Amino acid sequence: MRDLKTYLYKHTLLIQAKKNMTAFRSGDLISRFDNDIYTIEGMLGGQLIDVVRLPVIYLSVFIYLFHINHAMSLISLSIAPLAVAGSAAFGLLLRKNGRVINQLIGDTTHLLNETFHGFFIIRSFLLERVFYKKFASQSQLYTHLR
Repeated sequence: MRDLKTYLYKHTLLIQAKKNMTAFRSGDLISRFDNDIYTIEGMLGGQLIDVVRLPVIYLSVFIYLFHINHAMSLISLSIAPLAVAGSAAFGLLLRKNGRVINQLIGDTTHLLNETFHGFFIIRSFLLERVFYKKFASQSQLYTHLR
């Protein structure tokens, strides 16, 4: 995953500053990159393992349940398609709302970036007074020397 993030960062630095790239706010770009990286990581890692692991678990539970009670095993067999259909519908809803989620995460990240930059500006104005007072006191000391 580190290599993928490094490659993405290097690729981002080499992107030409075209009109469509500069139209994005920094929060949008950061959130999209981060979300895409973690989505790819989830698909490559956990999802591929679950594709193999979950059917094996279901089959072993089904066999165990079949030995205990035949009727319960048939009920669980009839409920399995409903569970698959429900998870597919949930996945489609997540996929459909993915752009909205990315937009909201981008807005939040942009707001945080702007807030932090605002803190720097406020601090710089506060420091301006401190530096002015320090400069004035040093100037006064300098002029009072004999």
